Amino acid sequence: MKRVAFDGASLITPAAIEAELASTSKKFKGESLPVAKAHLALLLSLAQQRFEKGNAPARIIHELAGQLHQARERFPVDVWQALIPIAQEHPVAEYFLQDPFTRWSFEKPRGYSGDAQLLDFIYGHKSVDADVTGSTELGRALYDYTKDASSSVAVRERRDLLTKYVDEIAAAHGADTEILTVAAGHLREADRSTALREGRIKRWVALDQDPGLLDYAFSKRVLLASPVSFWATLKTVAFTWQQEVLTEDAKRLFDLGKELFGRIATLGEHADKLRRSLDSTVANYNQFASSLESRVLVTARKLDQLDESKIIPTPGLVEERPKPLSAIEFELATLDELEGVARPELQLPGMELPSPAKGSKKTA
Repeated sequence: MKRVAFDGASLITPAAIEAELASTSKKFKGESLPVAKAHLALLLSLAQQRFEKGNAPARIIHELAGQLHQARERFPVDVWQALIPIAQEHPVAEYFLQDPFTRWSFEKPRGYSGDAQLLDFIYGHKSVDADVTGSTELGRALYDYTKDASSSVAVRERRDLLTKYVDEIAAAHGADTEILTVAAGHLREADRSTALREGRIKRWVALDQDPGLLDYAFSKRVLLASPVSFWATLKTVAFTWQQEVLTEDAKRLFDLGKELFGRIATLGEHADKLRRSLDSTVANYNQFASSLESRVLVTARKLDQLDESKIIPTPGLVEERPKPLSAIEFELATLDELEGVARPELQLPGMELPSPAKGSKKTA
């Protein structure tokens, strides 16, 4: 069987590690697995009983973890691998999975173990606050233990060592310092870097292979971008803001134009009323003149024959009539009558303009 060489450069995966351990372990005898199953069942059942009695969660998980470590050293690798699904299906798992840290590690929402969000549970980052506060009282008590277990403390110390190293590099190389972090996760080292906070790092590039990292970042309203894509994003945002300003100006211009059009139409109504009044005045005057000429003056001229020194003139008629306003805006009485009349309108791309409201009040 071909051996996997862990030389620090090979891609080390859980499957490769498991295969390596299995290849070096001795095969277990037929009676080893039943003994291991009975031993595991006893340990888990005792832990379940202690949970049911309300014993301290930290003490339960601490003692069970120590017992399981001893069992793992006692039994061959193949036997231990066979015990894992048995332990996961035991009823006591319902208690341990109330711990948000343990549940995330078990369910693997990102598809693999040790993802960046799991590290945030170890760091106690604020991004996991909702998961912690939303868990049960037992879950929070278990989390208080698991996040401070020796393995979790070691991960936090590794983060702090990396941050310290970055700050030392920045102090040695000055403001031109550039950092490349591979398998960066959420790059929590940057949150604790004094050099980055003080602007003594020119560029810090983070790389990670997590295919769901972009979706996760977008769900948290975070945009992951390179300098080139970030610049393109800024240009797009700036253009969008400019278009929004232009759209607002065009909308304001349309509103003012509609208001002016309505007032001109109302003024046209007043002019039409004045024209009709003048028409009525002229008609009344002409009736008066006709009556005066055909009836009053006929009798008066008979008197004129007695004194021919005075001549009563004949009144003339008014021939000119008020000129009506011929523009379509003045011929229609109200804005409601403008429906169906073709007239130029302001066209705004991507915006549907409201039509004039029915029965709206017009003011001049």
